[in-house]
Amino acid sequence: MIGRNNQTLTHLVDELTKDYPDVPLLSHTCDLSSQASQSLLLEGLGEMTQGHGNVIDTVILNAGINDFAYSRIKVMIRSNR
Repeated sequence: MIGRNNQTLTHLVDELTKDYPDVPLLSHTCDLSSQASQSLLLEGLGEMTQGHGNVIDTVILNAGINDFAYSRIKVMIRSNR
């Protein structure tokens, strides 16, 4: 999971981990409006996924367009399992 606000991102990952303890959730902060932040994210993706088969299973793109409710995120995770 990628988010601009580390506190919000950490809270969301913690909540999802409680509901889906068998699903490995990786997180990284990134400000998509910043090219430097994007570069750091891309550099870190390899390291982030290395212990998980170098695979990203689910991508939800919204970049702040919509603030998804927690219940909606759970539906997205279930549909991609």
